Parts: sequence; structure tokens; C-alpha cells
Amino acid sequence: MVLRKQLFALLFAVVLHSCTSLELDNPCDRRNGTPSPDCYLPSVGGGSSSSTNIPYINFIDDRDGKTYKSVVIGTQTWMAENLNYRIPGGASRCYPTSGNTNSSDNDNANCDTYGRLYDWATAMNNSASSDAIPSGIRGVCPEGWHLPSDAEWGALMQSINPDCSATGSCDDAGTKLKATSDWNDYQGVSGNGTDDYGFSALPGGFVNSNGYFYYVGNVGYWWSASEYNSNDAWYRYMSYIYSYVYKGSLSKSFLFSVRCLRD
Repeated sequence: MVLRKQLFALLFAVVLHSCTSLELDNPCDRRNGTPSPDCYLPSVGGGSSSSTNIPYINFIDDRDGKTYKSVVIGTQTWMAENLNYRIPGGASRCYPTSGNTNSSDNDNANCDTYGRLYDWATAMNNSASSDAIPSGIRGVCPEGWHLPSDAEWGALMQSINPDCSATGSCDDAGTKLKATSDWNDYQGVSGNGTDDYGFSALPGGFVNSNGYFYYVGNVGYWWSASEYNSNDAWYRYMSYIYSYVYKGSLSKSFLFSVRCLRD
């Protein structure tokens, strides 16, 4: 009996040592210091997902040290937050906390939640239009990421709803892509989505050609890397009222949100 107890104790010690070694060899274990940016970490911050089982990948924008979530949808890896990179020289804007104009680009609470807004030339970093998959346009995105072409937005729509056209608007995709918080109510009905895929779309509003800000909390517009003509570029739009994702084109002088796609 004593011998059996000794053998059991020895076996338990070996197993415990093996498990501990495996845990400490894991780069995602916090006991090894800061986890790798490629580790799967729980969602934090605005736009929580409807499912706690969706894995987010955290990464750092080396330009300013900001940490972003990203998520795999179909064959693509998307940022799960709106870009919040402050352009040197003031070409980007935060939605003002009061009024509908903002002549500076100082950080504020709206930027913390909804990210910054960019005109098309700034979002593209003055690159030429691209309809390719991938677009090949880094633009304002962090290193290793790019501004999605209209075709890449279309691929996302088909991942959400295979019946959607890759070149048009998409019914019901808005509800499935919108975050579960931070959208306003409409006539007593919540404007939030179900965020089935962890995309966590947020309504950053927009700035028109005259520099006026409109509808933060109500609508989100996101640039593509594809132009419609020399004056206008394609975008995707979601609203607190509607369930669809709309595709349209507007003046390149408007300021919209940006979501980046991993190279």
C-alpha cells in the first residue's frame, strides 16, 4: 500500500510539472509577461459581441501605441473597432462633444468610442483607387493592414449573407454587424445590432463638404479604396433605423470612418 501511494505521488508530480511547463511555454499566458499581439484575448471596450465565444485578436498600432481588436470573418481579418489614428497636421477629426463643428483634432470621448473621421484622400494617403482583392492600399491603416476595396467589402457581405450581391447593398447584414451598444434608439426601438460575427460596427457619424458634423450614434459610413469617379468614392453605410448595409458613393471631401483589413 505504501509503495502504491509513493508511485501515485510521483506520477502526480510528473503530470503537474508537465502541465505547468506547457502553460509557461504558452506565449498567451500572462505569467510570461505581455501576451503576444496574435493571442486570442477576450473582447474589451465598446461594441460588445452577442457571443462570448467569438475570439478577438488584439494588435498594437506602432505609430501611436493604441491597441485594437480584430476578428476573423470568413477568409478575412477585420478590425473590430473604427480606426482612431490622429493624422499629423490635423487632417483627421473627432466628432465634437457639443455643437456640429470642430476645427481641431484633439482627443475626446467620441473618438474614444467611435474613432476618427477621414476624407477619402486622407484615408487613402493620396494613393490611386483600387478595385483589387486585396486592395494593396495601406492608406491610413497600421502597418500590415490596408483600406478594403469595394470588392473586399462585397466579400464581407457575402460572408454574412451568401444571397447578397458582392456589388450591392445587403439585407439584414447591418443588424448582424452592428455592435450591441452605442447605437441610439429610434422611436423607442433599440438601434443596436446583434453583432453575430464580432465586427462591432459603430455609428461615428460623418462630416459633409462644408465641415459640419452629423448623426453620431445614428449612422456609420466607412470608406472603401475604390472610387466611383474622379469626385466620388464608394462607401458602406449602416443606420440605427435599418437592418441592411447600404452601398453608395459620395464626395471624396466627406469625412467617414475607416475599418482596416489585414494584409
